Amino acid sequence: MTPQQVHLCTEIGMTLVMYRRESERARARRERIITSLGLELQSLLKRARAMEILDEANVRAAETLVG
Repeated sequence: MTPQQVHLCTEIGMTLVMYRRESERARARRERIITSLGLELQSLLKRARAMEILDEANVRAAETLVG
């Protein structure tokens, strides 16, 4: 191989390593975002359920008062 070919192969290899690292960082970032969104959704569902229970209790209390 000529020195130019060696240099070109080195550049291609370094570029591939850089892309792989970037891809790994992007995957890790996606996983963190998905985890965060999942936790937020879980929190919203718990709040929604708590509000639903409170609404049901309010309806029962109103029914009791009305008689």
